Amino acid sequence: KTPVGNNIQGLKKWSATSSWNTNKKPAKGDDVLIPANSVIVIDQNIDVKSIVVEGKLIIDLSKNITINTEYLLTKGAGAYFEWGTEKTPYLKKGVITLKGNNKKTKIPGTSINSKAIVVANNSTLELHGSKK
Repeated sequence: KTPVGNNIQGLKKWSATSSWNTNKKPAKGDDVLIPANSVIVIDQNIDVKSIVVEGKLIIDLSKNITINTEYLLTKGAGAYFEWGTEKTPYLKKGVITLKGNNKKTKIPGTSINSKAIVVANNSTLELHGSKK
């Protein structure tokens, strides 16, 4: 069963310092890893260097959200990134801005240029908004 919206046991909010092993929210320039068996909901705008999802990363459906990052890599069979679902679409304003201008920069461990959203190794990406 895949998670739906914010009704997930063990869910932690991006905005809570207690959600992070450093007791500090990720900041600009940080590489962020959502490890397997972790579930984080993005409940505020974020600006970080990179995001790697091996667990579950879910957007708060009730808020306008902006993500600024060089890349977002979702990898592994249990990895899941959700920005709305088919049954519960995201109806607010959401923006992902991929940063950087060095065309030779690769996502570590891959041959893929940064400035990318990558879904790899049987991971799942759910992006659902209003019907057009």
